[in-house]
Amino acid sequence: MTKDELKEKIKTIVNNIYNPETLTGKEEITLDAPKFPVLAKFPELKDIIIDLLTDQYEIFVTDIQWVAPRPTTFRIVLGNGEPFLLTYTPRSWIA
Repeated sequence: MTKDELKEKIKTIVNNIYNPETLTGKEEITLDAPKFPVLAKFPELKDIIIDLLTDQYEIFVTDIQWVAPRPTTFRIVLGNGEPFLLTYTPRSWIA
C-alpha cells in the first residue's frame, strides 16, 4: 500500500465515523435527567448511600460507576476525587 492509498483510506474512515452533529452540542438537555442513572437500576444502592452519606449525598458524590456484576460492585467517587468501593453480598454491603 502506497502512502497516497493509505491517506485516502484514512480519509474514508474518518468521513464514515466523523459526525459533525455530535460535536456541536445540539443534544437536548433536560433537567429531569438523573445525575446518577445507575441509581435507577439499583434502588437499594441509593438507600445504602443515604445511610452512609446522608440524604444530601449529591453534594459529596461526583460519580457512581458500576464496576463488576458479580459480586455487584460500585465505585463511588467523592468530590475530592477519592473513590471507595461498595460491594453487595447476600447478607450485607461492604464499603
